[in-house]
Amino acid sequence: MILLNEIYLSEKRIFNVKFPFYNINLFTVDVGGFKIRNIVTGKKYSDAREKNMPDNDFLRSDLPRFADLRDCLITSAFLPFSNYEGVSKRLIDLAQIIKSPGGRSKPLYLALDTNLVYLKFFSRYFPLKSRENDEKVTAIDFRIALSDTVKEEIDANIKYKYRASNLDRMKKSFGHPHIVNEFFNCSTRKTRMAKSAQNEIKLLFAELEAEWAKAEKFSKDKEERDRQIAKSYSNFEKERNGEVLLLTADEDMAYHAKNAGLLEETLIIPHEIVPKGEIAPNQLVDLLYDIAINFGVVRLSGQGVIIFGEWKGKSYNDYSREHLKLTIEEDSRIRDEFDRDLRIAGKIDQLS
Repeated sequence: MILLNEIYLSEKRIFNVKFPFYNINLFTVDVGGFKIRNIVTGKKYSDAREKNMPDNDFLRSDLPRFADLRDCLITSAFLPFSNYEGVSKRLIDLAQIIKSPGGRSKPLYLALDTNLVYLKFFSRYFPLKSRENDEKVTAIDFRIALSDTVKEEIDANIKYKYRASNLDRMKKSFGHPHIVNEFFNCSTRKTRMAKSAQNEIKLLFAELEAEWAKAEKFSKDKEERDRQIAKSYSNFEKERNGEVLLLTADEDMAYHAKNAGLLEETLIIPHEIVPKGEIAPNQLVDLLYDIAINFGVVRLSGQGVIIFGEWKGKSYNDYSREHLKLTIEEDSRIRDEFDRDLRIAGKIDQLS
């Protein structure tokens, strides 16, 4: 937020967010009006990716696709789920019933599929706001359950790192050796996303008092794991003598939920991306953070700023506190002011 404030106070409030490895602008930010525009099309993105992609299966799998950009727009809530209004209304109505005299005959638990942990549904989309009145529904208004299998699916991805040979191939294909060197012995995209998802799990248990739904032995087969998740919630429902509403972004999982006798709500991933729109300041901060984590690094063109989501020596604490690494070029117009305000913020933080 300090960085955006300095850009806002500078003479040039518009910049492009660029992925340097594909040499492509992802979108344009106007901090003056808090708008983003010129979001790259899927075709243009895919063409740039293929043009710059190393002939290496590992890197082809690791380097971000257009769907990763779309997911960042979703997690920032700039691009909401296609049926978000309908899902939100159902959850608001349920919360009102829960809080009303008499409530429900059985306790209701909201349960999450793995994809909605990655898409940060609870941390980014709550509180829910009713269009009919000023009432807000917070996540704490619900009981929450999370399957052991969801936790294991995320944890299983925290194991991949870049090797020196990967970085050599990236340098040959992309250039930017000073950027590539920051990824030495660092987490790959899959692992970065899993580590970021751990913060969502931490929120569920530390702040929202979620409960574990015990599952069977972790399966290597994804379809079998989906059935395990549904079954774990079905067993949890019986143990608590309650009802479970499974939230998912996967239509196949919705079938598994129904077959297990669960209530379900499927959030629909939007296929069309509007090329421009307004974005709230906190959403813009979330978007830049998510893109830096997913893509590993982005450049703010015209501002002399590079944002790293991954770097040599990044620690567990850096992930849990959602730290980023910024490098600001010496001739950047905001460098001195940013350094000053960062020091002031640090001293204020020490006093609190």
